[in-house]
Amino acid sequence: MVEIKIDISDELLKFVDKLIEKGTFSSRKEFFQHAIRLLAELYGYTPISLIDKLVSKLIEKKTPSMPTELSEEERNILLLFRESTFLYPEEIWARAIENAYITGTKPPTKEKVYELIDKLVKKGFLERIKRNGETLIKILRKVD
Repeated sequence: MVEIKIDISDELLKFVDKLIEKGTFSSRKEFFQHAIRLLAELYGYTPISLIDKLVSKLIEKKTPSMPTELSEEERNILLLFRESTFLYPEEIWARAIENAYITGTKPPTKEKVYELIDKLVKKGFLERIKRNGETLIKILRKVD
């Protein structure tokens, strides 16, 4: 390999350092190697498809907004909390019925809603709290 020395502005160097801090690149050397390869590829250099590598790297970093361990019904139960942290089980059921009427779908039974709440408690998304003889449901993990 050949070593090349270049002059760059302080502003560009700060930008590169920010990318390194974010973990996009491991070093300045890696950044400039990628930059040169990308520019060469854009002008017709074809042994390495850096664009494909960068696209696949960006795609890998994306995470799904809905955890894969949730069914659509479970996700819908979590969405019923909206901005609330605590709800009574009956309140969740009432919101599920309201949501069904708004969306024009068949409302779930009370038993089905309670079954979904139990599943979400087991999966760690909800917590069942007993206070003064009443049961409250606390949301621990929200979904988008």
